[in-house]
Amino acid sequence: MGMFEFDSSRTSGTATEAAEWVNTSPLSPHHKQNLLQFVNKFPSLTFTKDSEQFLQDLEIKDGLKLPPWMRKIRKTLSFTYPPMCVRFDDYDFFTPRSDDVEDIWYMMDLGYMREGQRTLFVEKAHHYLLGGWEDSDLSYLGINTISPQDEKIYEFASEDVIDKILDGNPAEDSIYPAFESYSSMLSHITEGRIGDTIISAQ
Repeated sequence: MGMFEFDSSRTSGTATEAAEWVNTSPLSPHHKQNLLQFVNKFPSLTFTKDSEQFLQDLEIKDGLKLPPWMRKIRKTLSFTYPPMCVRFDDYDFFTPRSDDVEDIWYMMDLGYMREGQRTLFVEKAHHYLLGGWEDSDLSYLGINTISPQDEKIYEFASEDVIDKILDGNPAEDSIYPAFESYSSMLSHITEGRIGDTIISAQ
């Protein structure tokens, strides 16, 4: 069918179109390779890229400024439509959840926060969520909001962050680098789930 606009602020397209977005983007060869790996793993899915308006609206809603690198990559390729739960084959770095990562289903959505979590994660922990362990507070993924040059994706548990804050310690002491970049995170996806349907990487 070709790409089409939905939600008036995101563009959707096939795997072939998504690969074209990536190949014609200003991203580095390394990021392009990671994103193409993600697209090629799931050729039957519909992919998305964000518009500038969508990102601006998100910033206004959540009261923050997304780093330039995140804007650039999400305007090239953001994720899938509909958004799917995912499992990773591994993190790039060791975290307390590394031994369990292959069993964790993550709900992925930029700005993934329940009521009351913005104060904890954005204002106190200085991280903006990309997703979280489905039906659990034991693992979240997010980006650093105070170091715009830091492209790493971080992993942390809500309880650990709260404990650090209550003890008067920096929340960052319980936040761990998980992936070297957003594109690397996508390249590590090995399974997706939409509803009850599981899609395995090819």
